[in-house]
Amino acid sequence: TAIVWDVENGKILHVLNHDQQVKTAKFSPDGKHILTTSFDRSAKIWDVESGKQVASLNKHTWIVRAGEYSYDGKYITTASGDETAILWNGVNGEYIRTLYGHKGFVYKASFSSDSRLLYTASLDSTIKVWDTRDGTLLHTMPLLGASVKSISSIYGETTILTSKDAIFHISDSTLNNNSSIFLKDSLCLVFTAKGNYMGDKEMVKLLYYITGIRTLGYDQLDVKYNRPDKVLEELGNTDTLMINSYRKAWDKRIVKLGIDTIQFSDGYSVLEADFVNKDGIAYEQKNRKLILRIKGIDNSFKLARFNIWVNEVPVYGQRGISIKNNNSVDTSIAINLSQGENRIETSITNVNGTESYRIPLIVNYAPAVKQKEKIRFVGIGIDKFADKQYNLQYSSKDIRDLAKKLKGKYGNDIIIDTLFNQNVTINNVKAVKKKLLQTSENDKVIIAYSGHGMLNSDFDYYLSTYSVNFDKPEQNGLPYDELENLLDSIPARKKLLLIDACHSGEVDKEDLIRLNASSDSLIKGVEPVAYKQEGRIGLKNSFELMQSLFVNVGKSTGATIISAAAGKQFALERDD
Repeated sequence: TAIVWDVENGKILHVLNHDQQVKTAKFSPDGKHILTTSFDRSAKIWDVESGKQVASLNKHTWIVRAGEYSYDGKYITTASGDETAILWNGVNGEYIRTLYGHKGFVYKASFSSDSRLLYTASLDSTIKVWDTRDGTLLHTMPLLGASVKSISSIYGETTILTSKDAIFHISDSTLNNNSSIFLKDSLCLVFTAKGNYMGDKEMVKLLYYITGIRTLGYDQLDVKYNRPDKVLEELGNTDTLMINSYRKAWDKRIVKLGIDTIQFSDGYSVLEADFVNKDGIAYEQKNRKLILRIKGIDNSFKLARFNIWVNEVPVYGQRGISIKNNNSVDTSIAINLSQGENRIETSITNVNGTESYRIPLIVNYAPAVKQKEKIRFVGIGIDKFADKQYNLQYSSKDIRDLAKKLKGKYGNDIIIDTLFNQNVTINNVKAVKKKLLQTSENDKVIIAYSGHGMLNSDFDYYLSTYSVNFDKPEQNGLPYDELENLLDSIPARKKLLLIDACHSGEVDKEDLIRLNASSDSLIKGVEPVAYKQEGRIGLKNSFELMQSLFVNVGKSTGATIISAAAGKQFALERDD
């Protein structure tokens, strides 16, 4: 049964009977009817006022799992274990058509706000989009194995479908007036009425956008809408220090990506970009150079740039090639292939920071004569400083030992460059880039840094140079971005950055007290520069916050980065 209750006094008004378990019950948009679905393979329409049955919908051959009215009440849809959805007349319940195509239980069906589209979700790990006017299947969206058994929808101008393995934000007109919170185990994602969101990285990866008949992955809109600072403001949070820290983390990301936020506009669009000559490109390649014709378009916004990736390494650096003030791009580019398999991708990005979906082209390059791979090692070690109170003992030794070990392993196949102590200056570090630009696409580059790591008053991360001001590391300190920039836009595609330095976050007064009270003789009295000031915010610094918040930041240069310490940890040296 389904029961209609008077909410004023709690009295039962009507009992609505099925032959078996009732699965769902929904009011019509005008509140005059109720739609129920049941294990008895039927759906029924009831009159709210009288409780009498208006129509019985009996075309399904298995359990009717769900039923929905369209927003205008014109249609009803039912979803069934018989792998179909059916469209019915929303007023009198007359049969319109059956929608075939799923290969598993259909667990959920939901209309677009204009009633022209119907979304169905199935245990076959797909969502299908149908035209309600003629039943045409417009699009099938694979969920990469996601189970949609627990899918649900939220009424309003925006429909949000959620499942165990995915969150779908379906926007076909305007956003609703509510904020939504999605929970999975101990993970959380918060979605506001304006479309901004914040949450755990693993939850963000589950996010998809559906616009019309196209699907966008989280990473295509993440730059604009992953805004923890705005979410907190929209929810009425008054902790300005925390909000500012989130905003600085986002600002740092925007700077790294080279995006002009002044041109941001409301809404989002579906961008398309691909290699239009890919059908004529063979998998096996004998020539080092490959000609690619790239064509991309955005019908709604101006484009900002495009790029090409080979094995997840951006050929034209993390910022790509600028194509501002155009809605399309059509160009041919020659790239060098790496030996072995090459996964080649391209995308365009518009002024909103929205990126087109990357469709990979995979080729294998096997030259007649195998090219020799060189390794270039850059070691930066500093344990002697102009301000002698911060001298260390082993940083230079560590770099020398590492260089010696690599030389013993690779012999003449490795080129070693080192900078120690007085030679560790910002200019000398930047000069290393010229040598790295002489590498080839088959080479490997390893950069290792050992020294002090510091935060300035704005929580920006700096590495020590010989003449750094430890009280104000922005004076002669090496910004982390400068170190990472050494690996950007160089020919070598296998890149590793090792940082052996204090990389501290979550700094506050209590941490300082606990540090000084430590009984460990190696830690007691040691105050890394990041801990010198009291009353710091109990959040991560903006660099580490950026890394923890935004899923795709680490892909920017195509390098692997390994740090010795994070959070409240130290990179401390000791005799053994």
